[in-house]
Amino acid sequence: MLIYIDLQSFILPLAFYLLFMALTPGPNNTLLLAAGANFSPRRLLPQIMGILAGDTAIVFISGLGLGVLFETAPFAQWTLKIAGTIFIGYLAVKLLADDPAGSSSPNGRPTAPGKDLKPMSFPVSAAIQFVNIKLWAATMAGIAAYVPEGPGYWPRLCAYALLVVLTVAPSCLVWGLGGAFIKKWSPGSIKLVNRTLAVLLLLSIAGFYIY
Repeated sequence: MLIYIDLQSFILPLAFYLLFMALTPGPNNTLLLAAGANFSPRRLLPQIMGILAGDTAIVFISGLGLGVLFETAPFAQWTLKIAGTIFIGYLAVKLLADDPAGSSSPNGRPTAPGKDLKPMSFPVSAAIQFVNIKLWAATMAGIAAYVPEGPGYWPRLCAYALLVVLTVAPSCLVWGLGGAFIKKWSPGSIKLVNRTLAVLLLLSIAGFYIY
């Protein structure tokens, strides 16, 4: 009976909340869509693992109470916002500058399509999570709503972190494979896709200043 109540009052509502937050558009999903459109699905693995590691770390950092710094210390908030703006802005510029159709090297030979872009590494992907204001806000709101202080706090927090992995991982696959679908069925549109996603990345920066 206890398991049933916990399933109804904790696991299912939290899972739906996390899945909704994971599937909605944001910097991570835009970057995954771009990666899927430019690289094979296998090369997305470090990026996905970095997202999962960063998200999980933020759960425990927030659970330890350090997340309140972003609510009480304006300097910390603005530091993250500025860092996130620079980081995401840089990635957007990389997408804008890339030429999926290939270009000419200094010796006149054509380069491989998308040579300027490289699959995102695990450390870079994990680092992006720490400058994602939307992620911090969503995590702190989720913990406040579903992991109340008191007996069982840490088991619930660990369950929260596990559910983050179980919901974010399939969301990452959906967005990454969505990019692969674009590449397969409309290879000639990759340049337009990259430009569009770069603009969406730049627009997502505005979300940093809403929280």
